[in-house]
Amino acid sequence: MVKRDNTIDITKAIGILLMLIGHCVSLGYLGRFIFSFHMPLFFILSGFFYKKEHLENIIKKSYRKLITPFLITSLICVILVSFINYRHAFEGLIGTFTFCGGFPNEIIHLDSRIGPIWFLVALFWCKIFWYFIQKSSHKFIICLILSTISFIIGKYFISLPFGILQGACALIFYAIGYYWKLLNIHLSKIQYSFGIIVWILCIIFARFDFVAYDCTLYPISMFAAFIGTYSMYLIASKTPKNLKPIMIWLGQNTMLILCYHTIIFLLLREVQVHPLVGIFTKFFLSILLPYLHILIKDFITKKITNTTAS
Repeated sequence: MVKRDNTIDITKAIGILLMLIGHCVSLGYLGRFIFSFHMPLFFILSGFFYKKEHLENIIKKSYRKLITPFLITSLICVILVSFINYRHAFEGLIGTFTFCGGFPNEIIHLDSRIGPIWFLVALFWCKIFWYFIQKSSHKFIICLILSTISFIIGKYFISLPFGILQGACALIFYAIGYYWKLLNIHLSKIQYSFGIIVWILCIIFARFDFVAYDCTLYPISMFAAFIGTYSMYLIASKTPKNLKPIMIWLGQNTMLILCYHTIIFLLLREVQVHPLVGIFTKFFLSILLPYLHILIKDFITKKITNTTAS
């Protein structure tokens, strides 16, 4: 694993599909399986693709790729949800843009309508924190310590606004991805078998809700999350040829899927719908709308290009 390939895109596709499934219904142990690794997977893969850059470039790129989609999606969510629940529109606006976790914040005492895109702001902070940490020769230890402290602060004391703590919590996963690529890690059969046993035990006996700082068996659950991600990579590498095109497309458009899913996810929290309708809407529309988005965008771009050329 030295360079980006289709297997990575397919791994991301598996991750985003599992996220959609996890948000559709209450799944018991299947839900525990999904949440044991599906969000860490994206932080791990982000660390896998880390490239050394100046801080200014990191901030500019991350703002454009992470914060801008976050702000646009958040604004759409606040506007749409406010039409349904207008009495709390202002509180929702302030809460959403000051905290990205989907839970009431102890500092500002306001709820946030943010849903799954808390990940975008957390990754933004994670990248900035990593810039300073990567200069050290003890990167992994520092990330483990900072992630642990952040989990403890968020769980037992206070959750900071702006997704800062979630970003710090994610450092350990970012570091895992970084070292996965740097060391070209391939687990032996014995190592992988041991990892699978640990992962299964964590699924059965542990809870892992990243954004809510709910993580039992810490830091064993961190190792289990890597094994889950590693397993999805192995599965992705065996994807049948006829499924590859759609899986690659999904993997290359996870950001768009995440944003549309967030809008649908938050709207459905405000209205009463039949469970089957909710499942269809959350899952299939979260894929269909991004597909239509890209078709329309390509059509408009082509029209503009043809008009300019003529």
